[in-house]
Amino acid sequence: MLVLSSQGAHAQSHTTQDTLWAKAVATAAANKNWMPTQWHETETISNKKGKIEETSNRLLRLGLAPDNGLDVQVIKATKNSQNNLEKTREEVEANRDTFIRDNLEDNLFDPSIQHTVTVKRSGEVKHIAGRACIGFRYIQTTQEGDWAGTAWLDAETGLPALVESAPQGLPIEEDGFKVLALTSITEYTFSSPEAWYPVNISIALQFEAKYAAFTYKGSSKTTITLSEYQRISP
Repeated sequence: MLVLSSQGAHAQSHTTQDTLWAKAVATAAANKNWMPTQWHETETISNKKGKIEETSNRLLRLGLAPDNGLDVQVIKATKNSQNNLEKTREEVEANRDTFIRDNLEDNLFDPSIQHTVTVKRSGEVKHIAGRACIGFRYIQTTQEGDWAGTAWLDAETGLPALVESAPQGLPIEEDGFKVLALTSITEYTFSSPEAWYPVNISIALQFEAKYAAFTYKGSSKTTITLSEYQRISP
């Protein structure tokens, strides 16, 4: 969440915030209690020659549990077109406590993390859903390392429309798994400042996995569609 360099760009420090970026942060603050109730995820894994070797598909329903924690129900799950429901339910249950943190709290515009973000206008304009959007190059410092990319904000309202991001310092290796390249694209609904939230997340990964007898090089593409949003109590 690419090296940031653009002629004519205007750098912003952590304390001096661009007015359009400030609108984006205010939008995030006003919409932080939206939650998707449907999560549809597809993933493909390909070998180094680009041949698809594995596909998976899962549909989740999200809600609030009686204790105000997250309730995750796996409605459908397949792997290579075969039923994978029970195994997926076990995996989701094992990671229930971190599901929100790992998947739904990654918000570049969260007011509470703006001290970790440095932004500057790139001088670029892109039309998204018929609206002119201004590009902002950014670097965000997290506990896991720096992320950088471009955020596209509606030129009139400041509503974030799209965020393109990638981690810095690659490759990264842990327990025999090496991440060679990773890009993430998050699309938002941005027609109204009162209903702003992510609707599509696309993640492309190139990796190298070491096993006892061989090393596997491949890539994966994951697409997450979030829908049927509901506003929950703060």
